[in-house]
Amino acid sequence: MFGHNSALIWAIAAVFAALCIGTVVRIVALRSAPEEQARSRLSSLRTWWILASLLATAIICGKVGAGILLGIAGLLALRELAALIGYSALGRSGLLILYGSLFAYYMLMLFGQSALASEMAPAVFLVVVGGWRAWRGVVDGYIRTTSAMIWGLLLFAYALSHAYLLLDLPMAAEPRTGRFGWLVYLILLTETNDIAQAVTGRRFGRTKITPRVSPNKSLEGLLGGVVATTLL
Repeated sequence: MFGHNSALIWAIAAVFAALCIGTVVRIVALRSAPEEQARSRLSSLRTWWILASLLATAIICGKVGAGILLGIAGLLALRELAALIGYSALGRSGLLILYGSLFAYYMLMLFGQSALASEMAPAVFLVVVGGWRAWRGVVDGYIRTTSAMIWGLLLFAYALSHAYLLLDLPMAAEPRTGRFGWLVYLILLTETNDIAQAVTGRRFGRTKITPRVSPNKSLEGLLGGVVATTLL
């Protein structure tokens, strides 16, 4: 499929061309910057290259590649969530439930059961996580830990997988770039919003939105991201 869609190939090529231009601009701009700042910005740039390469690889591999990419992203997010909850509170069985539920969910989607998986996931996550912890007799911090696990699965498995469902849209809804065009467009919108928020926030940011959660986020940056995304 990928090999016959020249529009999608050009779209991916444009992403890498933009990265090349951005890399040159950033390297030149950081020549006189403090060492710590330069290291931080170059590290961010390296992350962009890695993400773009992973996306291109996933597209080349088709729906399986997209499913694996989203599954890995969800796994990494659940790992971070587990660290916030506390490994001692989760225990080995809790980690197995988290990772196993994510794996089973994406396996159903990869084997063509996307509708079944998306319809049943919220209820199944609720029953499996809550039931398992009750059966194990875990009572200390039950509400806090169980609700955090269910919230994590809903956010990082169920919600994130809707990007994969874009690949199952009817043929009539396909853009010129094919079904993968919707996924690329969604990622482009997300990253454009992130960049616009960072740029406008650094330049005009005055009003903090959530100073305790994310001190660097500002109302001006948020509005800049919304405007850029809407225009795109």
